[in-house]
Amino acid sequence: MIKTKRLVACVNAALACTAILFIPQTAYADISGMVFRDFNANGILNTDANMQDVGVANATIKAFDAAGVEKATTQTTTDGSYNLIGLTAGTKYRVEFSWAETWLKPGVAGGTSVQFADGIATGINLALNAPDEYSS
Repeated sequence: MIKTKRLVACVNAALACTAILFIPQTAYADISGMVFRDFNANGILNTDANMQDVGVANATIKAFDAAGVEKATTQTTTDGSYNLIGLTAGTKYRVEFSWAETWLKPGVAGGTSVQFADGIATGINLALNAPDEYSS
């Protein structure tokens, strides 16, 4: 019963005083994109009737802050899409891609396996192709 009276006294005292408490909030952000098999090596995800590039499933994507600390990691879904969540808006990240199919290489036009992005970014894509499939 004493605990209850103290609680009531504290509540009553708090009601008599007015205070505004400002707590800074972190704005969270995502980085998203696609990892895809770029059959014509143009760096663009083609989905029309003439060219059907496909997503690469199970590629790993990691985001690192400026100090090199890993802040998020995910894998691509069956369609090649990914979403790194819980990152901080306004922060720059190093985004690293890795995949199991070592014969696939980043295309000249489709980004590299290490890219840089802000905490709010879409379209951070990686186009992979097989250089041995092309001849000059």
